[in-house]
Amino acid sequence: MLPIQRRISAYNHYNYNSTTYIIIHDVGTRSTAKNNVDYFFGGERYASAHYFVDDTSIWQSVEDFHGAYHVGDGNGIYGISNVNSIGIEMCLPTGVVTAQTEQNTIELTKYLMKKYNIPISRVVRHYDASRKNCPAQFNLDGKWTRWNVFKAKLAGASTPSQNTTQNQNTKPKKKRGEIMLLFRPVDSPNVYLLVGNQYTHVKNEKHLERVKVMMKQAGYDTHIHTDLDQISYIKKVATEKK
Repeated sequence: MLPIQRRISAYNHYNYNSTTYIIIHDVGTRSTAKNNVDYFFGGERYASAHYFVDDTSIWQSVEDFHGAYHVGDGNGIYGISNVNSIGIEMCLPTGVVTAQTEQNTIELTKYLMKKYNIPISRVVRHYDASRKNCPAQFNLDGKWTRWNVFKAKLAGASTPSQNTTQNQNTKPKKKRGEIMLLFRPVDSPNVYLLVGNQYTHVKNEKHLERVKVMMKQAGYDTHIHTDLDQISYIKKVATEKK
């Protein structure tokens, strides 16, 4: 992960926060991460976010333990507010959120999830807090396809820490770019294992425990996903292996 650079503003925040959710945004205008932290550092703007990410940098503007002004338009009606969340803004200096900015955002998000024990089910869009079309770059097709891909990538292996040579030789290795996750449709008791572009039925609890052990050894998250949009997307792009 890129180092987190800090330019903490004396403005634009509450003096308290509970880190329950991580909210993903995009800034919507052409600007770099540094452009944004400089702007919010300069005075009261009546808006803010904790982190700004672009292709080459991650900048922090608000302390995690202070609430930022990033989802107040939802008034907390969906259970997500300025004072129970961390806001991450993806920047688009060229007018689009690039693949590299997306990857840097995934790595920052995984770091914060681990630091604050936030499950992937609580990594959400600004849309989920207020129904604003944000991150709009992840909804260019009107179906949130890129968001669903982002969540699937986020469910993959965490960035590995340095391992001993022995560990590297004995643990199964994640294939670069491969997705592996567990999911269960809300209308079914069945759990499925997705590997790449195929998924299989996990037959019983004993089988599930073996799968989880294998996934942990390979560095994958073993959370069972139930998000409707994500599962719908998986079933569109993957096939069931009988």
